Amino acid sequence: MDSSITASSRRQVNLIAGLAIVLIFVGGLLQGSVPFIVTLIGVALTFIAWVYAVFIAARTRQFGWVILLVIGLVLGLALSAYSITSAKTGLNEGILSAAELGILSLAFFALSFGMLGGSEVMSRGVAAYFGGWGLLLLVIGGTLVGGAIGTSIGAASVYITALGFRFYTGAGVLAFVAWIIGLIVGYRTKSWGWFTLVVLLPAIGAFMFGLFGPTRQDVLMAQEHTRQRKAAGLV
Repeated sequence: MDSSITASSRRQVNLIAGLAIVLIFVGGLLQGSVPFIVTLIGVALTFIAWVYAVFIAARTRQFGWVILLVIGLVLGLALSAYSITSAKTGLNEGILSAAELGILSLAFFALSFGMLGGSEVMSRGVAAYFGGWGLLLLVIGGTLVGGAIGTSIGAASVYITALGFRFYTGAGVLAFVAWIIGLIVGYRTKSWGWFTLVVLLPAIGAFMFGLFGPTRQDVLMAQEHTRQRKAAGLV
């Protein structure tokens, strides 16, 4: 597949997944039949974006991305199933909970391919992506369940508070993925200082490593420079 066509296809995945995230989020902020339908449209778009992303990744032989997308599907479906089975106020509430937790998380996996599919899946950029979105969802979730420190939890409407807690869980999922990728990339690059930071500060550490950490090539060049200095008697 031509690179320009691949880039165009990834932009289409971006558009579909991004729209799905917006619809699920907006649908969660409101109540009623229309917001529920909006949420269902967001769910449908999420699966369309995911299937499209897997198709592109498989066709371009980016099997690392295929594996990551499948992991996202498994996590998303597991969270959705848990949400539906634990719902106490009826099927509609279970569907909304599943959409705002599991399906929303899946949409971020599809969006990750649309944004970063041109690079290797185990790279600093992917760790930064998941870590950054995880931190953002954490902030949004905190705002929804009470806002600033000192505001009582549950001050907002019950369904808004529930949405905030689901965002907390979604943030945990994205942070966990960022942590795993950060650990793998840190080990592969032999960046032991950054590796330790990722271990100690999972989401934030992975996010910072993704933004500011060295690449494998940077580490190899630094090691070669040190060897040359030793050979020249400068060290």
